[in-house]
Amino acid sequence: MKKVFAIILSVVMLCALAACADSPFAGSELEQIFNDFEMEQPVEVPDEKLRLAGTEWTLTSMEAEGILVDSEFLEELGINGSLTFTDKEVTISAAGESETVQYTVDGNTITMIDNGEEMTATVEGNDIIIDMGADGIMTFTRN
Repeated sequence: MKKVFAIILSVVMLCALAACADSPFAGSELEQIFNDFEMEQPVEVPDEKLRLAGTEWTLTSMEAEGILVDSEFLEELGINGSLTFTDKEVTISAAGESETVQYTVDGNTITMIDNGEEMTATVEGNDIIIDMGADGIMTFTRN
């Protein structure tokens, strides 16, 4: 599960660094685009049980090493990712790979479980935020 996310983050970071290094806009226009991009304020999830079954979420931003990559830049790089939920499983698709794992919900926290390995995500309004610590943050928005 972390392998899929790590692949996505690696590809995006390499492309972002290459684009910045070769761009005449490095340090000016491109930097301004990243600085102007603001995440929406978190929205509280009601106390009722979060229902994810039958929903699909699309990767809309990634952040690692202080670099924020928004949906437009991800699209330009040809990078896409999604989370598709059933009653008890979530399929994580990205970079031509997919993996289906079990999940549980506790309030606005989703715990994805694969072979004893757990990864948590937080639901904030229409977004699922996966904080992978030093590896970065991925945001998926509900379709």
